[in-house]
Amino acid sequence: MNDIQKNNISWFLIILLIITHISINNIIFLRRSKHEGENNAKEITGNLKALLNDNQSRLEKKIFNIKKSLYIPPNQIGDCELRFKNLAKLLLSVIKMNNSLLQEIKFDNQIPAIQTLVLDLNDRDIENAVNRLEGIKEINTIYELKLSFEKAVDATNYSNSTLFKKITSNWIKIKNKNDPLRVKWIKIENAITSRDWHSIETTVSTLTQSEFKPWINKLNNSILAYKNISIILDHLLHIDLCDIENIEKLSKSLHEDNDKLLLVQVFNAGKTGNYSFFSNGITSIANMNCNLALLLSHKLIMYLKKDKIGFQKFIEHCSSYINNKVLSLPFQIENFILKSDWHNAIMKLKEATRLNIFLPFNHKKMLATFYCALAREYEKGGYFKEAIKSVLRAQSCHITFRPINYLKAELYIKLAKVRKASEVLEAEYKINPSPQIARLYMSLNGKNTDQLCNLHPDYYFSHCMLAISAMNSDKYDLAYQCLNTAMAKANYLSIYLIMIQLQVSLQKQDKVIYWLNQVSSKALSDPSWRCESCDKELERWDCRCSHCDNFNCVVF
Repeated sequence: MNDIQKNNISWFLIILLIITHISINNIIFLRRSKHEGENNAKEITGNLKALLNDNQSRLEKKIFNIKKSLYIPPNQIGDCELRFKNLAKLLLSVIKMNNSLLQEIKFDNQIPAIQTLVLDLNDRDIENAVNRLEGIKEINTIYELKLSFEKAVDATNYSNSTLFKKITSNWIKIKNKNDPLRVKWIKIENAITSRDWHSIETTVSTLTQSEFKPWINKLNNSILAYKNISIILDHLLHIDLCDIENIEKLSKSLHEDNDKLLLVQVFNAGKTGNYSFFSNGITSIANMNCNLALLLSHKLIMYLKKDKIGFQKFIEHCSSYINNKVLSLPFQIENFILKSDWHNAIMKLKEATRLNIFLPFNHKKMLATFYCALAREYEKGGYFKEAIKSVLRAQSCHITFRPINYLKAELYIKLAKVRKASEVLEAEYKINPSPQIARLYMSLNGKNTDQLCNLHPDYYFSHCMLAISAMNSDKYDLAYQCLNTAMAKANYLSIYLIMIQLQVSLQKQDKVIYWLNQVSSKALSDPSWRCESCDKELERWDCRCSHCDNFNCVVF
């Protein structure tokens, strides 16, 4: 409130008190209320005007009620200050646990320290997460899990080896990096970093050897800990901490906890659009602990992505004004993604990998995504050979990235290399069968689909292909049998459509009507490319959804 407004309120109160003969005590009382802000002053003014014609007792009563509603106990500011201090301590403790789990030799157990701090937040989700953490008997870091996994691999290989190898292994230790079991650890480690719990579950389900049972229990405990730490961290970083200016005022009275409170200030500065304060503050945090600054940056990036315009302004500012080389890389990568500048995005991600910078995603998988996005760009320009080279580079980064074989096959078709395209489709169908792969294959090989069906005979669309082949040979009974088999395995739309096509060929109109009714009541959409953000179905993979334009959200 400025001086002019304060003077206006003072004169207005004096005039009112003269008219209504209010005692001097009420003048003192009202002047204590003026710091409450312009809106409250207007409310007081309006209410007092309405009471000018009332008697003195009613006016005094109204003023008393206003005083009661506006009065703030002196200890409230102190409580607010203490809340911010505790919140900063809590945030720092949780970040320490998170970093130690992913990067340190031993787990930094901060659970006892945070239990009392959590109670003041009155957040049920955080309290439950802390209770679950407390119930975990042993929490192993990724480093410890790797060592125990190596021991389990050695024990498994020893029990399966010949007598000669068992004898020689006591003197000679040879570790085969291409050992299938050790390759599985790499997959698990990458999946933990990217929080891909489904991939972990799939990989762990193949470790059926008895030597791995104790290790799997350790892994499950660590994953449970990581999930709950992430829940706490996400909730803390999304707590509404009010106006950043108020927090700055509070921080002036702090000394020993300034560094901790800066975490809260910086995150809220980014949330509220105070980008200059954020860029300066995050640089200060990076000077103390670079990984902490990176983690805070990633959390804010994920939070702000909901608002595309605001996010773009934030990224442009940070990529231009943050001078710390390590800290600026995540913002530069995001900026190049926004601009679809895949060459520079690849270059910066490689630099981040070389410097071993913490990023909240699988480096290799993201690099493969960038190369596939670059391939799509080449494809649109008609540079199919360059597009193939880019896809092959993606394959060298992350061989199991699903869009790779789809892209390769499409590009080989455009280059009129039918045999190569067929080989790629066969390889993909054997591992990850899909209707899209089958339809591409049929478009290349016509009726000759037996080879593809034999690669995955239990898959529902293999029976659909056999039915189509039988219909083309006028073997309608066989086609009907194949479709019934497919329908016993799945309830997808493509099966019903082929069945309707069969009934049309047989000229059975009543059956056509019957199966059309079945489509509307029972049929499900076939597996396809789908956007995780807007849930729209897509014909093929792309780095951005064609509906919502979000990046890296198209999955099968």
